[in-house]
Amino acid sequence: MKNVIICCEVLKSELALAMEKTGVSYPVIWISSDYHMNPEKLRAKLQSEIDQVQGADRILLGYGCCGNAIIGLKATTADLLFFKAEDCIQIMLTRPNTKFKRQKATYFLSKGWLEGTKSILKEKEHMIQRYGEKRAGRLLKSMLQNYRYLLFIDSGVVDEQTLDSMIETSRQFAAGVDLELKVEKSDGWMLEEFLTNHENANFHLLPRGNTVTNQIFNN
Repeated sequence: MKNVIICCEVLKSELALAMEKTGVSYPVIWISSDYHMNPEKLRAKLQSEIDQVQGADRILLGYGCCGNAIIGLKATTADLLFFKAEDCIQIMLTRPNTKFKRQKATYFLSKGWLEGTKSILKEKEHMIQRYGEKRAGRLLKSMLQNYRYLLFIDSGVVDEQTLDSMIETSRQFAAGVDLELKVEKSDGWMLEEFLTNHENANFHLLPRGNTVTNQIFNN
């Protein structure tokens, strides 16, 4: 069976680590995390990439529902395997044999989100350049007023020194917007099972010719 992966760059390091652990070497089509800002554009981009795949039996789609961005996608060129998850946060933080419960009033960061061109830290930089530091700080606090916590996901993809630096960056940002920092580990087990095509209640296999529907995520 020939597999091709289409995956968000937010999970680039995590997927690379999972591929190393499993020995999987499928070709990967990376999609910029910038598309997350507009689910309709993300859906169109994903459909375009799916339509261009040639000679594959199965496309492993490294996405959850992602703001309904994958609802309406058609498996035009191969079967589609994707996560029955809300987003990459759920993909990274779901524990084996445990139903995922999203922490309330929590803003999430990971290596991928920190490095993204549309990350909250990049947004802060743009605000400071445009409005100055004090006004930017007020705007950010207003944007995040419904959050109490900032949770950094340690997915085990960087060395200790780099991890400490990322956590400190997150800590400084959290302090500036009056949020409490938390750190939670992710072991990447779900990505590993995804790559090895294990049957799992966290995945859905859509046969070629079918369309992704809301009902898939509601079951």
